Amino acid sequence: MRYALAVLGTVLTSLAAASGAAASREALVLGYTASDAYLAALVAKDRGLFEKRGLDVDLQIMALNSAMPAALSAGAVQIAGTTSPVFLQAVDRGNDLVAIAGGSVAERTNTRFAAFARNGVAIERPQDFIGKTVGAPGIGANTHVLFRNWLLAKGVHYGRVNFVEIPFPRMQEALKGETVDAVITNDPALYQLVNADIGKVAATFMEVLRVQIPIVVYSATRDWAAKHHSVIVAFRESIVEANAMIEANLEVARDAEKKYLALPDDIIANVPVPRYRAPITDAMLQNWIDIMIRQQMLTRKPDVSKLVLR
Repeated sequence: MRYALAVLGTVLTSLAAASGAAASREALVLGYTASDAYLAALVAKDRGLFEKRGLDVDLQIMALNSAMPAALSAGAVQIAGTTSPVFLQAVDRGNDLVAIAGGSVAERTNTRFAAFARNGVAIERPQDFIGKTVGAPGIGANTHVLFRNWLLAKGVHYGRVNFVEIPFPRMQEALKGETVDAVITNDPALYQLVNADIGKVAATFMEVLRVQIPIVVYSATRDWAAKHHSVIVAFRESIVEANAMIEANLEVARDAEKKYLALPDDIIANVPVPRYRAPITDAMLQNWIDIMIRQQMLTRKPDVSKLVLR
């Protein structure tokens, strides 16, 4: 009986300690969209990396990335995976946001972003896009901005191309129906188009990038970040560890894709996992700023040194 009571006492003590630890965890909501740009955060959640650092992270999927700055300001989410253009335009509008970590990145050798032309449309060089109707997943979205940057670098003003908004799921239909001549897209939608036998890749457009750039940045309001420095450090450390896990074993990424993004098995098996980088340098964001200013997407040039929380 004494032994049983001792064991029971140990169990109750352990349960109380676990309950206290759970109660002491910092709760926060992380906003993200259905994209593998956020895989590091999804892996960190799936593998308990947030939890072991005292964070109770609730993943909140959002339909539109453009809604994230408003969600941050309203306190509906505390950290958001904003695309770099959305982040910079929100700052330009007066939202006091800071970048706390990076997600997926793009670089000169990246071929996951491409212009895809339908069968019967001959596009062999940048000048061939002049006068064409090109579908973009969003006007002002990452893909659209980076394609326009490529056109400018190749001596073609993007104003001579007719851009229309075509969501990723409707791109095959638009190409087959010949309502567009081409689309600008990225994986996994690009993989699906290539395997649908309805056209071909006409161009990849990351070759003109000066430096590696973040496709998304995890951002927060400056006020919230200043009051939760230890949370920011724990979050960033979790992302760094998740990135290392992904590099060491792609299966952890595949598991997270299946669980949180509900991607088809063939895409999970065949689409390359992006590269991820948690640290954000001034040069990385400065390249984005320069690209957006050339496209008149910002009203002023922000002080890049104040945009990244160190």
